[in-house]
Amino acid sequence: MRDRGIPTRYSRTDALRVRCLGGLYSGGMAGKEHKPRLATRRDFETLALWTEISEGIRATTRSIDLAVSRDFALDSGEADVLLLLGRSPGKRLTMTELAKAIGFTSGGVTKVAGRLLARDLVQRQGDSGDRRIVRLMLTPEGERVANEVCCVISDVVRSQWSDVLGEDRARQLAASIAEVRSAPRPTSAD
Repeated sequence: MRDRGIPTRYSRTDALRVRCLGGLYSGGMAGKEHKPRLATRRDFETLALWTEISEGIRATTRSIDLAVSRDFALDSGEADVLLLLGRSPGKRLTMTELAKAIGFTSGGVTKVAGRLLARDLVQRQGDSGDRRIVRLMLTPEGERVANEVCCVISDVVRSQWSDVLGEDRARQLAASIAEVRSAPRPTSAD
């Protein structure tokens, strides 16, 4: 790991600074009071580990966003919608399903959909049984672009992860992250 400027020896000032920061931080435990404590060497090592993980992911995400923007003039939300539609049954999803899947508000998805509609990459489809339901589906051009976006993202990920770590280690890392993502999280009732 690269040195992140984490001191190997801690002064009293460092300890107080950490204590003050700790007193302001909720610790991610919703509904639970956080008791300030002095950060230990293990705390700093854990922070350094997380920094390496998150910076690696951020660097790859930036590279993906740049490549997709350069090659297709799409932002990340637009690319996400095309890729989700490309993987969905019938290459269509409701606006509500899209909003939930990419973490956008319904208004945010409507704006993204409008930009994709203007480029003829998607089309709206009403529901004959319920006029309130609107589905977004890929056009043939949208399918082509979604496929090419998938290939560009695959190339970036392969060059920055699989080619660096090797295929087995990259798969192990992905499995570990999936395990962390699916682990139970504390709730406000806990």
